[in-house]
Amino acid sequence: MNNWKRLVYYLLINVIVSACTILVVLFAWERAHNRSPQDLFSFSIPDALSANAAGETGSTPEAVQPVENAPQAVPEFTVYQVKEYDTFESIAQAFGVTVEELISINGFTADQPLGPGEALLIPVREEPASTASVEIAAVLGAGDLATERVQIRQSGAGEVSLAGWRLEDGSGNSFLFPALELTRDGAQVEVYTKAGVNTPGTLYWNLGQAVWQSGETVYLRDEQGVLRAQLQVP
Repeated sequence: MNNWKRLVYYLLINVIVSACTILVVLFAWERAHNRSPQDLFSFSIPDALSANAAGETGSTPEAVQPVENAPQAVPEFTVYQVKEYDTFESIAQAFGVTVEELISINGFTADQPLGPGEALLIPVREEPASTASVEIAAVLGAGDLATERVQIRQSGAGEVSLAGWRLEDGSGNSFLFPALELTRDGAQVEVYTKAGVNTPGTLYWNLGQAVWQSGETVYLRDEQGVLRAQLQVP
């Protein structure tokens, strides 16, 4: 029993001595670093936690910085299957791209031949907005079936499809355009009232009498019925 009490006594003495030693060492270190003794057992709060605490107490958080290097638009491609006698030059010209682009995008070399059936990626180009418009340029030979005709002319760059468009007068007469495109500035088509065989630049209404009279108005409407041009017959 006495041995047990003696062992406990020695253990207590060792604990006390160790604690004192630790305190002395800490006190000396803090004095060397100019800190006060009460800071020995204080804890610093990380900046991130401090910011959260400030936000919870109503302080204004820092503004979110914009993200730099935003993702770029993903290029679009179409797939073209190579046909016999195709070349990089002919394909590039057909799709409005450069030969260098085709070779680079598809991993070819400049002297590598193309084989029928191979699939090529073709970059999709956004077509520029057309500035083309259509006007009724003139009504010629009004009242004379043999020569009576209306001239329709394109102005501006681009293409205009006249398919489904109509020429109308104020009396219910209407001419329906077949599939026809004006493809350049200054291109025109003439619509004759008389019968005949259509050509790319000349259309025939196939009527047996003249339609246009001096003073009346000629209307040109698109396939949606929207008025695109008008002209008073001189």
